[in-house]
Amino acid sequence: MKIEEKFTELKNKKQKAFMAHVYYKDPDKDFSEELIKTMIDSGIDILELGIPHSDPTSDGPTFIKACERSLRAGTTPKQVISSIKKIRKYSDIPVIVTTYFNIAYRYGIYKFIKDIKHAGADGLIIPEAVVEESDELLKTGKKYGIDIIFIIGPYSSGIRIKKITDNASGFLYVVSRTGVTGVKKDLGIETSATIIKIKKYTDLPLLVGFGISQPEQVKKIIQAGADGVIIGSAIAKIYENYIENRKIINKEECLDEIRKFVKKIREDIKNIFYQKK
Repeated sequence: MKIEEKFTELKNKKQKAFMAHVYYKDPDKDFSEELIKTMIDSGIDILELGIPHSDPTSDGPTFIKACERSLRAGTTPKQVISSIKKIRKYSDIPVIVTTYFNIAYRYGIYKFIKDIKHAGADGLIIPEAVVEESDELLKTGKKYGIDIIFIIGPYSSGIRIKKITDNASGFLYVVSRTGVTGVKKDLGIETSATIIKIKKYTDLPLLVGFGISQPEQVKKIIQAGADGVIIGSAIAKIYENYIENRKIINKEECLDEIRKFVKKIREDIKNIFYQKK
């Protein structure tokens, strides 16, 4: 299912989006694939599938460890791309690939986008990509029908926001705060202000990420006008507690805890949408 179709479907159902981010093969292939199926079955709307990097500059401590475990498991870009084909056999959920620029560059931008498209991906996030230097990304993405998802921070100027929104497709990834990914208790008033500011320039859906883990945070984001939330570190934090010697122990208990967490967030999003602001 294309990203645009998913947001149309959610709008018709009067719901907001829940995108979950995981790094493939953390800590191993079998658990990772079961984790993805569990999240899909529990109600996520979009899957953000990460290719691990040895220097994930946008990630906080939890995802840095996730990348390290995934790399120790021997994860390669081709393996992650192949995993999308398996996901496609299981679900038509939109899949967004996240990777750092040098991975895509070494693979070959053109070939990378072509291969993720043929595998069944719908979008691509490269955290450090700037719109002024993304001509090849945008051109190839348009050719193969891959939405290039740009990130907008809380201190982006109106001029910069317009540059991004004039070139973006799919949705916009709104950073809730400065810094790196990771669970935080407070998002700050800047998040609401950022959402309001961006909406002056575009009708594209806005998904907010970085540090989201609690119902009250989700509520503030949705009520500020966002079209959904992105959660990653909070999920990784759950299964991190079950890792011993690079393996998941008590797998069923672990997956059940994640299942309950995802369902709770999904239900929170649904309930918040119907509440008066």
